[in-house]
Amino acid sequence: MGLQSFCCLFFNAIERISKKSYQPSLEDISKASVPSQSDQGLLIPRKSAGRRYQYRIVDTVGSNAGGCQWVYTSDTVSLVVHIADIATYDVTHSNDKSANELKQNVTLFQKVCSSRWLAETPVLVLLGNVEELMEKLPHSPIQGHFAAFMGQPGNVAHAKAFFRDLYLQADRKYKMRVWIDFLDKGVTAAIGKTAMGIIDRILTEESLLSYGLR
Repeated sequence: MGLQSFCCLFFNAIERISKKSYQPSLEDISKASVPSQSDQGLLIPRKSAGRRYQYRIVDTVGSNAGGCQWVYTSDTVSLVVHIADIATYDVTHSNDKSANELKQNVTLFQKVCSSRWLAETPVLVLLGNVEELMEKLPHSPIQGHFAAFMGQPGNVAHAKAFFRDLYLQADRKYKMRVWIDFLDKGVTAAIGKTAMGIIDRILTEESLLSYGLR
């Protein structure tokens, strides 16, 4: 994003971002992210119980490192956040009908979990777009894309449990510490505060665990 566009974006939202209670949404983060040769990521200030601190967020998908090579620097990673749009369970690529988007996402997640560099790193999986999933199920059965699905067709609870288990399989296989949360919407500004709240909770629990308090 150019400097002019960047300034216009936040100038138009000056009332919102000038509030003391302001927390950056995921859209703010993505729009404010400026690529750098050092790939140092974006620093997000946080405040809790009177204590100020900051997160360094690195977009590994858009990283110049490519693939999963970023895991080799994982000694400085406190948490991996893996995002999936579960409404893409029936989406395939136009040039390859066998390439299912959600299956590819699960494969990428398994690759991350199998890395010895991340053996001690907690992982948060955000499964988004539940509302669109609910709209799709009546006319696009999961069984047509995932033969292993044995739940009731059109049942949202069964669908969520099935997709959740797809990611927990990697958790059980590689004995990772994995948290899974569902989001009604996709990755938009509306869920930014929710996502950051989940991240705060997990890192707090991890900190207590490291000091033997859990």
